[in-house]
Amino acid sequence: MTFFGNLALLLALIGYFSLATMAGKPTPGGDAGVGHAFALLFAYAAVTAGITIATALVFWKGALDKWLKKHAH
Repeated sequence: MTFFGNLALLLALIGYFSLATMAGKPTPGGDAGVGHAFALLFAYAAVTAGITIATALVFWKGALDKWLKKHAH
């Protein structure tokens, strides 16, 4: 499970860097603008999917509960 969690976080990281590089550029016109918008949507979906999968794996293993009990005051 750790491998899949790390893989999901890698997917989120790649999507985040894609968003960061595309967000700073001006939106092109015409068909290129539509492609740019779809690329932003797919990068956002990659970030969302990666974080969601990693979070689901943490909840499934019960690791969050252990971590919260360990750090509770």
